[in-house]
Amino acid sequence: MSSADGTITYRRADLSDYDAVMAIGSIYGGRDYLWSLYKQLVTDPDKYGIVALDGDRVVGFYMTSTFDGGRTVLKRSGRVLEEYRGRGIFHTLEAELDKHTLAHRPRAMYDVFANTEHEDHLSGKFLDMGFQEVCRKNMYHMILTSSELQWPRDRTTTKPLVVKELNTEDLKLLFNTKEVTSKLFPSGRLLNTYMPYRLLDVNIPYIICERGGAFVSFDNPDATAVRHSLRDREVRDSIPGRVKPRTLKLVLAADPPSVWHHGFSVKPGWPGVRIT
Repeated sequence: MSSADGTITYRRADLSDYDAVMAIGSIYGGRDYLWSLYKQLVTDPDKYGIVALDGDRVVGFYMTSTFDGGRTVLKRSGRVLEEYRGRGIFHTLEAELDKHTLAHRPRAMYDVFANTEHEDHLSGKFLDMGFQEVCRKNMYHMILTSSELQWPRDRTTTKPLVVKELNTEDLKLLFNTKEVTSKLFPSGRLLNTYMPYRLLDVNIPYIICERGGAFVSFDNPDATAVRHSLRDREVRDSIPGRVKPRTLKLVLAADPPSVWHHGFSVKPGWPGVRIT
């Protein structure tokens, strides 16, 4: 696969490209996750990465993640060496990813874009392309070392808080407890490291996995009834005396403030679907 100028070629990324892709440079304002997740991402069958090459030199990288049971495809981690920008390489990478999705993701219905405030200037472009904003959320991100994490010296002044790790069955029940999800996830999406997951059981392996998990915090220090409450589907923060879930935060959570999506029908060749 060659670009219009005949000098740049494109192929699927593999593990041997790691050093070359990392040498392109970091993105996401110093919060680039690719250096630690590259191996996992390029070997996962639900992911597809592609590199641009000038001869044997890797000069660009872009990839897709497929989730929501194959219904949603998100492009992520795109980058091009600075001296090669402005030559259409990024657009060709995008086009090659779209070709792969058409050929190998038959259930794909939605194209998704997630961005931070640093890319808010792109909003108009995506709206013109037919995207709709589906959620916007403030998140906090801190860069620190584990040695900097300390318990409060005076715990008597802090409000009791219990954090409970959820297992797969807990998360399934949570996703199906509408009274809770309507408050925790009013947009029907769970944002985790730029990934706007719908509240579907098929997405749980992406959330509870080797590199991450799901945790819920509670006002009530007695959280022994958490799992029973979820299983009874009676968790309501309006019932006095019950354990009241305040937040559910996933490890590895980044800070994408907005997510955009549209039906693939706006691109020639994609099946037409209703935007939801």
